[in-house]
Amino acid sequence: MSKRTKTRERTLSVADAVSEACGELQSLAEEMREAFDNTPESLQQSPVGEARDEAANVLEGIDEPDVPEGLGSERMKFQERALTQRQMLRKSRSARRDDAVQLLQRVVEQLDEAIDDKENMNEVEIAEAESLRDNVQNVIDEAEGVEFPGMYG
Repeated sequence: MSKRTKTRERTLSVADAVSEACGELQSLAEEMREAFDNTPESLQQSPVGEARDEAANVLEGIDEPDVPEGLGSERMKFQERALTQRQMLRKSRSARRDDAVQLLQRVVEQLDEAIDDKENMNEVEIAEAESLRDNVQNVIDEAEGVEFPGMYG
């Protein structure tokens, strides 16, 4: 018997999507910093300790992009896996990062669609959309490079 992955569709603003995804990345940064800080001093220089510190440093260095008001209110649809409360609590750090990245990738797609539809935007709005798209893509690139060591990777 194959299990079908259930999905649900959400509609949210570009600003809310960026905020939600970056908030999750910030939570992961805090968890990794706490994991490193709670690593015994004698193990902080071990590969696992150094990987925790590196993950925390990269995630702490990710700044949430400023979303211009006009772009931020634009609504977008997003498909995500429908999970039970228990499944949500048991998600690994890398799965949570991947979900945040997926949401940010949808933002990039939404911005690309808006940029391609130039008839409804002036030059300033196009420049703002391109800048936001590039900034969101930078967050994606940084987040994708993070490796999570340990049991709950």
